Amino acid sequence: MDLQQMEGPGSVDPESSPGSAGSQKPQTAEWAERRKQTHLRCEKQRREAINNGYGELKELLPENMVPAGCKQTNASILFRTCDYLKQLEENNQSNEDKLKKKRAKLEGLQMIARQYESMLGDATSSASSPLSLQCQMLRALMETCFQTFANDIDVTDYETLTRTLITWANELDVNALPKVMADAAAASASSNQTRR
Repeated sequence: MDLQQMEGPGSVDPESSPGSAGSQKPQTAEWAERRKQTHLRCEKQRREAINNGYGELKELLPENMVPAGCKQTNASILFRTCDYLKQLEENNQSNEDKLKKKRAKLEGLQMIARQYESMLGDATSSASSPLSLQCQMLRALMETCFQTFANDIDVTDYETLTRTLITWANELDVNALPKVMADAAAASASSNQTRR
């Protein structure tokens, strides 16, 4: 029995058919070569994208984060970038804390200003009351203090503020303040008498 009879009546000789393995070998090799070239091209593009990314990271790093004279490897760029990001996060947190403190101070000062304005409003509505006299005295005291305060206090930073505030408090003429308050009381009393 020959081979054709063993395979059956509908079988075809693999070497004689047009789509046989013998004719597919060149097609398979060509396909494999195209696949290889595509893979190489994609790999090259991937490497270029990674290198471009490292280049951009290197450009974003400040000079103090890049040691002079040392070769920059991709690993060192990544490590320094991580350090820089951590530093930025710490700075951001510190700035947020400072901002919260400044907002709290601002709210406190605004509350004091509102109370002061309210107190002055109450005093001016009833000019003959003892509260009005006290408010006029306090107002004169505050205005006198604020004039020297505004001229002498430097608020550029905390250290300068502290130093100038202590100097201002030491140089403030405390003995003159009762006279300022007495003059305000006298002025208030005379204005009340002229109204009557």
